[in-house]
Parts: sequence; structure tokens; C-alpha cells
Amino acid sequence: MKNEKMRFVIKVAVAHIATYIICGIFFSQIFNYEENWQAGVFGSQMRDYNSIIIFFGPFFQIIRGLLFGGILLLIPRDFFSQKLSWLKLWAVIAGIGIINTPGPGLGSIEGVIYTVVPLKAYVGCVEIFVQTLWFSWLVCRQKSDNGFFKKYKYPLIAAVISLFGISISGILIALIKQVDPMTGAQDPYAILILLFSALTAFAVAVWYVKKPSGRIFIFLAVSFLANGIYPMIYNYVTSSVYQSLLPVLMSLILTFLSWLFICRKNKE
Repeated sequence: MKNEKMRFVIKVAVAHIATYIICGIFFSQIFNYEENWQAGVFGSQMRDYNSIIIFFGPFFQIIRGLLFGGILLLIPRDFFSQKLSWLKLWAVIAGIGIINTPGPGLGSIEGVIYTVVPLKAYVGCVEIFVQTLWFSWLVCRQKSDNGFFKKYKYPLIAAVISLFGISISGILIALIKQVDPMTGAQDPYAILILLFSALTAFAVAVWYVKKPSGRIFIFLAVSFLANGIYPMIYNYVTSSVYQSLLPVLMSLILTFLSWLFICRKNKE
């Protein structure tokens, strides 16, 4: 029972992290968050867009994801298998967590009453509603024996390892070279390389777990390329300020971690 609860919390955390990052990247480009942020559209109390803590925002989602999982443990397990449970869960999250928050948050009733944030800033709420809707659907789908998360749990973990590992590598390079850590995040092509790396890590893990015997060397080689070498090549080709050999070491570590998780799958 304890292991089952832990697996549930981890699955919820992964669902939150994945939807948060993907929706964040997608909607930030559509609604031009950087320009609106720096123009003060989202309010005068927001941190500077180039603040180092903003760059670390996705990493704090690990804590938020685990917190989500711990809270959802309070809900009876049979709820998640009910008809339209994903819609009910989203209604609760959106109703209490977005629209009817106790404090004056963006998109909430209290926010409309007590803040001077312009109405055009509320377009950013579209991301929050879409992300939480997708999150709710994924959480409830986890109870299915043939659900996406159950079927591709370990490849998804490999993709998340790649995403976070490459991001950490970029932060370390920025700190070592004393450059703006937001430079990479402002490059749409660098973001595409990051997503391509994660998708490659996911795809090769899917291929490997189907038949581990005889495929280990190809899996390690492709994972090594995906977990840092692709971004490193891009940085050197484009003469980016992030040129460094550090991704080689990081890629070795990430590939080893991915392999460890795949080994766990083979033991189950």
C-alpha cells in the first residue's frame, strides 16, 4: 500500500511537471510573455523577467508536483476511475485554485476586486486553465491499465531526466561564464533543440524497453547524444555564449540515470 501511494504521488508529480513545462513554453511564445512581463502588464509586484529565480521556476515544480500528489492522496482511489472524473477534478482545481482563491491571484475574483492588473493580462490565464485541464486528464488516466502513463512510465522518466539535466547544465555554464542565464531561454531554436532532445530520449527508451536484449549499446549511444550532445553541438555551431564541454559530462550522468530507471522496469 505504501509503495502504491508513493507511485501515485510520483505519477502526479510527473504529470504536473510535464504539462507545466510544455504549456509554459507553448503559451509564452504565443502570448509573448517576456514583452508583457517587462512592460509591467502582469503587475508591478512581479520579479524581473531575467531574474535568476525565474529561470529556476521549472525546478520548483518538482516540489509543487509532489505536493499535488500528496494532497490528491486524500481523495478516495475509486474517484479517479469514475466517469468524467478528470472533468470533476479540473472543476475543483480551477474553481478553488484559480477562480476562487482566498488571495487576490491573477484570474481570481479577488484579483479582479483588489488588484489593478489590466484586463489584457488575464489572457495569460488561458495557459493556467489548459495546463490544469490536461493535468487533471492525465492524473485520472493513470488509473487505466492501458493508460499512457502506465504504458510509457519509464520512457517519460527518461524524457524528464533529459529536460531537467540539460537545463541544469545550461544554468551551470551560465554561472561559470557569468552570462545571463535567460539568454538560452529567449532563443526559440534552443528551446526546440531541448524538446527534440527530450523526444529523442523518450523514443529510444520506448524502443529499448520492448526488447532490452542486444539493444543496450544503441540505447546508451542515442541517449548520450540526446542528453546533452545535441545542445552542445547547437551552441558551437551558432557560436552561442553557452559553448562548453560540460554537457559531455552531464550527458554521461543523465544517460546512466536513464539506464538505471530502465533496469528497474526490467525487474518488474
